[in-house]
Amino acid sequence: MKKMKAKIYDPLTKKIIEIPTAELAPGYIRSKEEGIDGEVFIATDTFQLGSQYRHLPFDTALKKLMRQFSQTFREVFPRTPKQWEEGFRKDMHPDREIECWAKIAGAFNFFTRDVSSLQEKRDILGIILSFFNNGPDAALECVECEALARARAIEILDHLQRGHDSTK
Repeated sequence: MKKMKAKIYDPLTKKIIEIPTAELAPGYIRSKEEGIDGEVFIATDTFQLGSQYRHLPFDTALKKLMRQFSQTFREVFPRTPKQWEEGFRKDMHPDREIECWAKIAGAFNFFTRDVSSLQEKRDILGIILSFFNNGPDAALECVECEALARARAIEILDHLQRGHDSTK
């Protein structure tokens, strides 16, 4: 069986190293970088959100969605509706990102409907984000769960993978 490799890109040194996917550490995200063939993994702490708005203020429908995001993630990723909107307005492709976050919110609501533990909710969000950002093959390697059992994390990933094609 061939071991999968992950390319780790350091934007500061502009260097790429390859490691087995199983050795990916939490805090990495899959990315397509200009001038690099294929996808690479980048440490999330090296990302910088631009300070310039690329898009106009949102209409009423999108502002309502920002309120929903704020409400859905209030415990685990607290941001005001204004902060959600500002982040998306600075994004290169806000429609694609908003659509992705809508799927993340739906999955989060589904998997946390009977969960009372705040840490377990955080872990579930981490698993979902890792799935959407890194794909099913690297999702577990890129997230660290403190309260969520590994078996439950695998169940969530299996469920996401089965339903992922239908959520596009």
